[in-house]
Amino acid sequence: TEAREEVESLRATLERKEKEDKNFESQNTLLTEELQKANEQLSMTKTTLLKLENTLKHEQSSNSTLQRELEKERGERELAEERGREGEEEREEMKRKWETTLSECLFQSKECESLRERLEEMEEEFEEKDVNFEQLL
Repeated sequence: TEAREEVESLRATLERKEKEDKNFESQNTLLTEELQKANEQLSMTKTTLLKLENTLKHEQSSNSTLQRELEKERGERELAEERGREGEEEREEMKRKWETTLSECLFQSKECESLRERLEEMEEEFEEKDVNFEQLL
């Protein structure tokens, strides 16, 4: 009877261990799935950040081009005014062009700032997700 009790005890222990193993495997599967999802989100976030950085670079380049055009037009206007060659109508047209370019430059500058802020937000989100990802590991 002692041997039977010991065998029953060992069977019960074995069954308990098998249940624990199944629970562990189930938890491991869930964690693996969560990790895969986190990796996918991290990858998408990185891709979005790269796209935003490229967009920001493009907008900054456009802004620089508009600023150069503005300086060129400003120089042309000042030269024309100094020499007195331009008639009143031509000066008004130059002024309109200058104001339009300035408006475009200001608009581009605001867009660049907005993109820069969005990029900073995405970088913060990326860092938070990266920390969460490292904690999952």
